[in-house]
Amino acid sequence: MTINNFDFDCLHMKTIKLINLFDVVSCGESVECGELVPLIGNTSHNNSIIKFVNYYNFEGDYICINVVNPYIGLCSVHHGKFAVQHNIIVLHLKSKYKRLTDCLSCLACNLTQYLHLKYIKCFRINEREIINEFIPRIPFIQDLNNSHKMIIDSEGLKYCFNFWSEGNDLINKFYNPSIIGLKKINIGQVFNVVNGISDNDRKTMKPGVYPLISSSGLNNGIIDYIDKYNYDGEFISYCRSGSVGCCFVQIGKFMILNHSTGLIQLKPEYRYLSSCLTLLAYWMTQHFKQSYSYSSKLLSNDRIKSETITLPVVVKGLTHEQKQQISNKSVSINELTNNFTSDKFEYELNENLINWFCYKWFI
Repeated sequence: MTINNFDFDCLHMKTIKLINLFDVVSCGESVECGELVPLIGNTSHNNSIIKFVNYYNFEGDYICINVVNPYIGLCSVHHGKFAVQHNIIVLHLKSKYKRLTDCLSCLACNLTQYLHLKYIKCFRINEREIINEFIPRIPFIQDLNNSHKMIIDSEGLKYCFNFWSEGNDLINKFYNPSIIGLKKINIGQVFNVVNGISDNDRKTMKPGVYPLISSSGLNNGIIDYIDKYNYDGEFISYCRSGSVGCCFVQIGKFMILNHSTGLIQLKPEYRYLSSCLTLLAYWMTQHFKQSYSYSSKLLSNDRIKSETITLPVVVKGLTHEQKQQISNKSVSINELTNNFTSDKFEYELNENLINWFCYKWFI
């Protein structure tokens, strides 16, 4: 697949931890200046600028995040001098990623879509939650100087942003609309339920750097940081009791309290969907919270394997007549739900289609 002669297939999409790419910057002392500079606050208008003032807190290239509703998760990019109100969290690219400065608008749009999607029903996002968040759909490419190393590709970021923002044009440009549909997928088909044995005695745990995951519905399920871990990889955690049904992405090393928290991991043949984990976790949460809305109903391992989520699929095995019949209809995100619910068709999951569809469906 190519976009404007760019080789899209050479990219490997990943979900990365936000603090691996950005530093969360504290607001410094206000500095008076002889010019008017933007004051960034909680508004959706004018790039989050609420007025102009004669002092500044920051100077450089930053992303500002609104952390309270009604515009929770809205991100804006600012260059040069500016000031911020107290309800703004400021991100600055780490020094080794300065080459991505011209991609800040793409990263801000990506973050806005995800954070607003996840926190729309919350009153506020705190700094700790931001630090533990992830950024989905980050394109990596093989380093020309080291074949064993993958690096973030700035051109890929720009093209990916254009790709996912094209709406229904994406369907018409890169996929045959007559082979796109929605299907209920069994979670046990795509994920393995992981059951590990760990030391759950918190009395033996000491303060450390590894997240301790429990049944909290806040802060990505993290309740503490300890000195040991029992998992290392890419997983979705789910609350089996307490905040039943809340799902979060866990990447890297962490510890879980098994009595209250379960883990699922993409099966090897579906690992190519890892860039979709944040969206899949959100989608699962919406589904589970409807089915398991009170804590006395345990979301057990057997139950989660038998649950289903609806995903977009590329359908195979259609006859020419069937394709023509579907192609004669205008394809919209709502009409997709009417196609391919039968099990008689073969299908495949596509990460780009899932990423695009999740955002267009919920936003």
